[in-house]
Amino acid sequence: QIVDRRFHSKAIQFPSSASSLPTPCSACLAESGDLSDMVHTILSVPDGYEGEITLHLNHPSPNIAFCNLLSVLAMGTLGELSCDMLIQLWYSVAMTREQKANVTKMIGKLKEDSEKKVMEGPYCASLPKLPQVTLTVDLEPKHWFMMLTELNIMQSPRHIGKCMEDRHKHVFSPQGKRYAVEMLTTLSSHQRASWEKFAQLGMLLPLGALNAHHNVQNPFLFDVDNRWRPQC
Repeated sequence: QIVDRRFHSKAIQFPSSASSLPTPCSACLAESGDLSDMVHTILSVPDGYEGEITLHLNHPSPNIAFCNLLSVLAMGTLGELSCDMLIQLWYSVAMTREQKANVTKMIGKLKEDSEKKVMEGPYCASLPKLPQVTLTVDLEPKHWFMMLTELNIMQSPRHIGKCMEDRHKHVFSPQGKRYAVEMLTTLSSHQRASWEKFAQLGMLLPLGALNAHHNVQNPFLFDVDNRWRPQC
């Protein structure tokens, strides 16, 4: 974990006793950015709770909402194999070809379902790796069309060097530097070294890991005008 918990202020901390939670239980993570808040919220569910929990996620940015949808689909279809891919999808300027192929496959399935008109009501997806989870997406057809259209534009080829350059400008802008100084004070020395390398390269990898195979653009870090887009 490279970010202190206080930077996930929207996460919900459930009571420590299972008997204190209602059955069923519902919670809303409004404008939650990436899925960190959802993960922290789920991890706070007390042991022994046997009820049903419904988490509502939304975000005004179609790009972020769609990325969250792909993330949940990946966890539900690829299981543990999705972990590295999701880290790159959310935080890195580049992915491996295998990771990009998995993302493209999921996007293709969503486009296929969109063309079959199955998204005219709430869209439900089966998650074979998470059989206890039900994924429901409630969007109007025009919003599906907007997201899929924008995604087609965003996936146009772009040089990795230019991606890194645009991200570097944002990270080391005055606003980015202020955020970095505040966050670095919460990290240990080895965590700071990892973060500084991530800030320079734009790829979030284990310390010492090679990035030679991360050579495919991550389209979710850029808007339709090819400008770097913050994700949270």
